[in-house]
Amino acid sequence: EVKRGYVVGYLGWRDAPGFQPASGNMTLLGDCDIMLIDSGMDVCRDTQTVKALCEKYGTKRGPLLIIFTSVGNEVLAMIASNKDKYNITALRMHGTSEYVSEVMRDIATVTGASIIGNGNTPFKTALANINSVIGKSESVFIQEQVTNFTGGAGTTEATVARAEVLYERAEKADDEQVKEDYKARASMLGRGAAVIKV
Repeated sequence: EVKRGYVVGYLGWRDAPGFQPASGNMTLLGDCDIMLIDSGMDVCRDTQTVKALCEKYGTKRGPLLIIFTSVGNEVLAMIASNKDKYNITALRMHGTSEYVSEVMRDIATVTGASIIGNGNTPFKTALANINSVIGKSESVFIQEQVTNFTGGAGTTEATVARAEVLYERAEKADDEQVKEDYKARASMLGRGAAVIKV
C-alpha cells in the first residue's frame, strides 16, 4: 500500500500545471506493462531522461504504467502531452522516501519489473535493454482512493520470499501501525496482488 498516488489524466498531481485532483474518475488498464522509477527528485525532474525511456519503449506498445517515487511537474506535463503517442499513464507515490521505495519493491515483486534508479538498475542500462526492466500485470484498476494490480508476471518464489520478509519485519516492529502495515502488505503479496492506496 502507498499513501497517496496521482495518475496523470485521472489523479493529477495537485501542484502540476493543468492537472486537477480526481473526483470519482477511474480507469482499467488490461494486459499492462509496468515501469518503476525510483531515482530521486533530481533525475525525475529531467524531462529528457524520462522521455528517452518512453521513446525507447516505443509508440506501438502498451498500455504502459510508469510509477515514480518522486517526479517533477515538467515530467508529468511531458507525459500528459504525449499520452496518446506513447499510450502511457503515470503514477506518483507519496510518503517518506524509504517507505515508497520499499512498497515499490512489493510492486516489482508482483509484476516482475526491475526498478530503475536509486542503486537499482541504472538509467543507461534500462535504455540499452528496455524490455529487461518492464514488468507486466493482467489488469491495473486505478480509482480515486486505491490502485489494484492483479495477475502480475512476478514468480511465485519471489512473491513468497518477499511476503516472508514483510512478516518477519512485522514481528520485529514495536509500533502497532507499522506492524499492521507490514502484515497487510504481506497478505496482499500472498494473494498475488499489490495495492496502492491514494
